[in-house]
Parts: sequence; structure tokens; C-alpha cells
Amino acid sequence: MTIDQFAALVEDVRQFLEDLAHTNPAVIAACKSGEDFEVCVRDAIESILVRKGILAEIQYEQGSHTFPDIVLIFEDRKKYGIEVKSSSGTGRSWKINGNSVLGSTRKDVIATYILFGKTAMGYQAFRCKRYEDCIVDVAVTHSPRYRIDMDLAPGTTFFDRAGLSYRQISSSEKPIELITDYFRSQGQHAWWLAESTPAAIRMFSALTDEKKKTLLGYCFAHFPEVFSSDTTKFSRCAMWLVSEHSVVSSSLRDNFSAGGRFVYLEFGRIPRIFDTLNKCKAYVIRSLNESTMENLCEDWGIDYLPEFEGNDKLSAWIGIANAYCYRDGDMGYNAGMVLESIMR
Repeated sequence: MTIDQFAALVEDVRQFLEDLAHTNPAVIAACKSGEDFEVCVRDAIESILVRKGILAEIQYEQGSHTFPDIVLIFEDRKKYGIEVKSSSGTGRSWKINGNSVLGSTRKDVIATYILFGKTAMGYQAFRCKRYEDCIVDVAVTHSPRYRIDMDLAPGTTFFDRAGLSYRQISSSEKPIELITDYFRSQGQHAWWLAESTPAAIRMFSALTDEKKKTLLGYCFAHFPEVFSSDTTKFSRCAMWLVSEHSVVSSSLRDNFSAGGRFVYLEFGRIPRIFDTLNKCKAYVIRSLNESTMENLCEDWGIDYLPEFEGNDKLSAWIGIANAYCYRDGDMGYNAGMVLESIMR
């Protein structure tokens, strides 16, 4: 069994699950946990092996938390692995935490492929990829872990950037030292802070314009209190930037509203934060579209109701953001009309 042949086999398993989602989606939707989906994948592997006439031993123990989750031993005694990931949410992201960098439960296989499935009814989809080809970064939960992104383009993995290989790190007696040495070589300080925190601190001012707008767009979409007059209005943004992206700013307020005011259409001189919103509006809309209504409601601090699903997220956001703005007339402009003018 070659690596290419195993890759084709994993693709067959992925297609089997795709077909099952079309013919009997309830089976996939019944996978409410990662272990449920692992069993579903194991059953799919068994079906494909029979269909293809391939003899192989499947090693899988539910709840064992080994890496990879499933090991196949073929007639030539070669071992390959499948790491199973799943999400029961309705978001568009294909990002998820991977295994520990330390690899204390790692099994010895020639190659490991990830099979990632989205199991929610109406959102079912499946992707597979060689493990090291979708490692975007190193993050931290209770220990340093790889961060997976199934959308990652070839040549842009963490290993590509670091000039290291997955095997080099996984076989090292001091894998963390290799990673921290890389960050140090980039003039960055390695650190471990919180769940999903990238492993190096960056200044907001040092980011690309594209990255700045992406982060600001998310902050506008999820933390609309930035429009308020509250002295702590940027606190959640600051904590999110640090805990999720290891990004800090010496003056976060200026990133939103430097310069005080600007002239906008017939509204006259209005707060500069609306100018920032105008420049980031495509990123705000993208962030809204990529988030579930349930997650947005949680971040907005309002109770989520099932009937909210299917509502226009942008209209809902404008209403929420407007409620945080200065009251109409207080500053000589109608905030709701300004938001509509910019975002529509």
C-alpha cells in the first residue's frame, strides 16, 4: 500500500460519507459527538474495503483518544492512519484544533490523513487531506496543539513557514524547543496563553492592512459596543485579539477612531469610527456571514431564539449597533441612517 493508494482510499471513504449524506442524512446528523462520527467513519472504511476487495485490519478503540484515531494495517504490514474530526455546528469554517505537539498518544504510522465532517442537518460536508498539509499554526488549549485549517493552500502550512517538517517535530525529543526556536528566529516571543491562542505575540501595527481589516471587521460584527460611549467599550476586542490571535495594540482606540471626526455625505462631521467601519464593511459582512446566528446573539448579549435562524444578519446587526450609538440628535446625526448608508 503506497501513500498515493492510501490517499485514494481515504477519498473513497470521504465520497462514501458524501453519498450517505445525500441518501440518508439522518445517519450523519445522529453523530452528536466526535466519537459518534468516528464510529461512522470506521463503518464507512469497512464498507469501502469490502467494495474494493482490500484486506486490512482496522484498529480503532472508541474513546481511546489516541492519534491517529483509526489505524489501518494492510497485507504488506504497512500502517496508515486516519484522524477523524467533526463539527455539529452550522458555520463555514474548516478550522479546528489538532493533536498535541508533544504527541504522547501518537501511533507509529507511515502517514496520517484527516477526515473532517460537518454533521448538522442541511450543512453536511466532508473533506480529507494529509495531516501536515493542513497545519496552519501552533495553538494552545491545555497544552501546545496544532491548529488545523482544511482550506489551507499548498505551501502555506506552519511547517512551510518554519522550515521544519511534521516528521522532524514529531520524532524530536524536544518538539516545543524546535517551535520556540523558530519564533525566536522571527523576532517573536513564544508563549502559551489560552485556548486557540497562536504561539507568538504580534503588534497590531505590524500586521498587513488585510489582516488589520479582517480583525477589525470581526470586532465590529461581534462586539458592537465599540460604538458606545462606555469607557470599557474596547475591552472585549482587546481580550479577543490577545486570546485568539496573540495580537496586542498599544492604542486600540486609535485603530477604530483615530482623528476624532470626519465629514460623511449629508451627515456632516460624525465620529471617525464610522470611517473605519466604511473601510472595513466588506470584512464586517463576511464575519457576519461566517458566524451562526446563535454565536452572534451570544456575543451581542441577547437571548437566542430558534426563530432567529434565517433572519437577515446584517439588519439584525445594524439594529444592535444602532442601540449602542449616541442617541439620535445628541451629536447632530442619525446613527441608524449612517449605519444603513455605509453597510448597504
